Amino acid sequence: MAKADVAETEIVPSPKGTPLVALIMGSRSDWPTLRHTALVLAELGIPFTAKIVSAHRTPERLVEFAKGARPAGYKVIIAGAGGQLIFREWSPR
Repeated sequence: MAKADVAETEIVPSPKGTPLVALIMGSRSDWPTLRHTALVLAELGIPFTAKIVSAHRTPERLVEFAKGARPAGYKVIIAGAGGQLIFREWSPR
């Protein structure tokens, strides 16, 4: 199956091993964008994990994740957020 045929909501399996990269997003709706990053990491054989960590809805989870990132072995954190709230707040009415 070609990459273009893969559904935007499909889970991308991580290569085996301790995840070196954490993909964090504000909500599930950010996955179609971060999924492309996961595909590249998988193609390069870099183990990763993807988590929903909303600073707005679950701030405690964000703090817990941040404090545990280094001990968990993450070398890179890639964060993505939709920004729809920001655009709605700043857009002319």
